[in-house]
Amino acid sequence: MDQATLVRDRLQAGIDLIVALRDTEFRVIDAYWSYDEEAEQWYLFLVSPFVEEFGPTLAYSVVHEALKRAPRHGPDRVELLDVKVVGLSEKIASGVSSYIRSYPPSEVVHLSRTPIGSHYVRDMYIYPRSLVRGPRP
Repeated sequence: MDQATLVRDRLQAGIDLIVALRDTEFRVIDAYWSYDEEAEQWYLFLVSPFVEEFGPTLAYSVVHEALKRAPRHGPDRVELLDVKVVGLSEKIASGVSSYIRSYPPSEVVHLSRTPIGSHYVRDMYIYPRSLVRGPRP
């Protein structure tokens, strides 16, 4: 997607993937879309302890299987190349986690041209933890 604004269907496609991952061992702690200016592309970041425990190769394999089960949304669907899996210790993931703890969103929040931790982000959409982690038993 080469436009700078993330469309609603793309946000929903991210939610669908997150929901599909709930039935796997890949426990998503935080999730957000971030725009990469160099690549001119949006990436869906999935933060999970699974990445540090089992490595990124297995993490991408689990995500790939979940993508096959997730509903598809035409041109706005999420592809594996749109996803970045990161562990809890990644600096940007830590920054997002701190932001969420300080300003817990109840819906998807859009940040633009702002620092997150030690990173400057051009555009970012952060999913609320209630949506990412699902209903509590």
